[in-house]
Amino acid sequence: MGILARKGPANNPSKLLDAALGYVNRGWSIIPTTGKCAAWAWKNFQVRAADERTLRRMFARSGVTGLAVVLGSASGGLACRDWDDAGAYHRWADDHPGLAATLPTVQTPRGFHVYFAGPEGYHELGDGEYRADAGHYCLLPPSLHPDGMLYRWLIPLPEGALPFLDPAEAGLLTQDHEDTSLPTYPHTQHVSPCDTSGVETAILATLPTGPGQRNSRLFDLARRLKRLMPDAMLEELEPIVRTWHSRALQVIRTKDWLDTWIKFRHAWSNAKRPFGAKFAEIVATAKARTPSQSDAIQKLVELCRAISEHHGPGQSWPLSCRIAGAAIGTSHKTAAAILKLLCVEGVIALVKPAGPKKSGQAAEYRLIEER
Repeated sequence: MGILARKGPANNPSKLLDAALGYVNRGWSIIPTTGKCAAWAWKNFQVRAADERTLRRMFARSGVTGLAVVLGSASGGLACRDWDDAGAYHRWADDHPGLAATLPTVQTPRGFHVYFAGPEGYHELGDGEYRADAGHYCLLPPSLHPDGMLYRWLIPLPEGALPFLDPAEAGLLTQDHEDTSLPTYPHTQHVSPCDTSGVETAILATLPTGPGQRNSRLFDLARRLKRLMPDAMLEELEPIVRTWHSRALQVIRTKDWLDTWIKFRHAWSNAKRPFGAKFAEIVATAKARTPSQSDAIQKLVELCRAISEHHGPGQSWPLSCRIAGAAIGTSHKTAAAILKLLCVEGVIALVKPAGPKKSGQAAEYRLIEER
């Protein structure tokens, strides 16, 4: 397996440039580094990636020892979960073996960097950081760390696009210890209707990963755009859907643009319920209704009621045991036991079991009884 290696000869500038060009071909914004610091003024590259001519000039500068990727919208929605503590990473990997075995991973001197596509944002956590904005970067292989270690891929990058993950659902916002506080990143993202990064996030989040998903993902796209721009005209939506279509072409079976446009317009008309609100707002509503002396069972009942009210009567909604536990102040195992109890007692119904751990898909429930 690729791991950090002790320093041999100094990094070859041509080797670094070749690696940089390879990353740029993935749509990433790359900058040179000296140690862990940017070796070039990089503000412009928070907006657009450097072209090949600029990269060659930057990497020809003396003293360059590595390269880094600018995260977030600068690199197509790239996110990195940075674990400073190797033990915390291994505990996450034990809970999410599918994701840990497939997500591109770099071992660092103190821990690990795990890469995926995710919502824009930055959060400091007890055992590291969630980095997914253009104000932050991460060193990439084959950079040289100041202590003499070479970065190497532990799990290599795939040939295609990285999967889009909800970091909360995938356990990537859980701290090393048993955290009883609500994750700082909302369960769903709310952005201004004129925020183009929100549109980019909607596109990334709904791209199909294989054949047979086109229609359902178009409906998901319509719901997300309804949240961002509920009064949008078709002429505003068309270029967004064309961008989605061009990126989805490599996996969808029906390549015709007109067919996709027709399917999207049907989805736009049928999408009566926009995509989510901030989960923190829903939790706050549930907490305001729950008496202070209530036990964890009643707290979770009120949380389910608040989620159901947000989604609408009779509608199903996703909820993972980790998110539930964080919201009501218990461990995920206790939250899982309470969710099963509420199903047995007829308070909620399990509509759809959780997907494989590598999918990050939470179980879906429906409220069937008010208390």
